[in-house]
Amino acid sequence: MCGRIKLTLQEEKDLQAIIRNVEKNGYQYKQEEIFPSDEAAVLINDGTNKVKAISMVWGFKIPKKKQLLINARSETVLEKPRFAQAFKENRCVFLSTGFYEWDRKKRSILFRSRNGGALYLAGFYQKFDDGNRGVVLTTRGNESVLSVHERMPVILKKEQVRNWLIDYVYSRESLSQKMPDLIATVSEG
Repeated sequence: MCGRIKLTLQEEKDLQAIIRNVEKNGYQYKQEEIFPSDEAAVLINDGTNKVKAISMVWGFKIPKKKQLLINARSETVLEKPRFAQAFKENRCVFLSTGFYEWDRKKRSILFRSRNGGALYLAGFYQKFDDGNRGVVLTTRGNESVLSVHERMPVILKKEQVRNWLIDYVYSRESLSQKMPDLIATVSEG
């Protein structure tokens, strides 16, 4: 699962350049702690196999329910009618410097890259009546996450992002890749 996303630009030079493009393209996005229903900075395929930086709401609307669907299991994304077509045609990458989970004591735990760099979270999106909305794909948690939660986001390396967005076969194969080890710290906020 991935319940909140962190985006702190002063920590990550690569993301600063990407975010400037989000702003140049006229999109608004939230920084620091990003909640479901917030505008999140994402990368998409612009339709011509070029990577475009935009923002979109995090979370699919669920008909007849007030809650949002914010995550999808990578193991079943291709089997679920609700997700399969969107995954095939509309993959995205959520820009982050970390994500939050909660431990058994209900403390907020921040997971970050060991080198302090960006975490590129794999996802996909759909068009709704109020615009595009995205979800984060999750996979089984690795050893660095399991003491807190059994799930974690599918994390891409920077060099995988373009292929994830434009190559359906590549993206399918990436769903089962090994996830990086992360650092966990109790969040102050």
